[in-house]
Amino acid sequence: MLAICHGPSALLAASLDADKASFIYNGYKIAAFPDAINEQTPVTGYMPGHMPWKFGERLTNLGVTIINQEADNTCHIDRKLITGASPLAANEFGKLAANALLKEVNK
Repeated sequence: MLAICHGPSALLAASLDADKASFIYNGYKIAAFPDAINEQTPVTGYMPGHMPWKFGERLTNLGVTIINQEADNTCHIDRKLITGASPLAANEFGKLAANALLKEVNK
């Protein structure tokens, strides 16, 4: 699974029953766009309006640890989940993803 910036919000689709114990990403560590930065929109100009919900908070409540505090170049691999914090992480994220995919293909 690959997710960068706001992409980790898609992990919430695995929580249809909203039960932390059965959430498949419970115990994972990820890099993601911080809720605190989203709270500053639209003042910062990044988004055209306020985010209706905080995906980081929801993931944290389901047992996920977000390792970054800033919208920076942080990337992280936890098992087969590769995440990046923001567009600033795109280059390293791409390298990690490509290497992980090649490793799987060459098994």
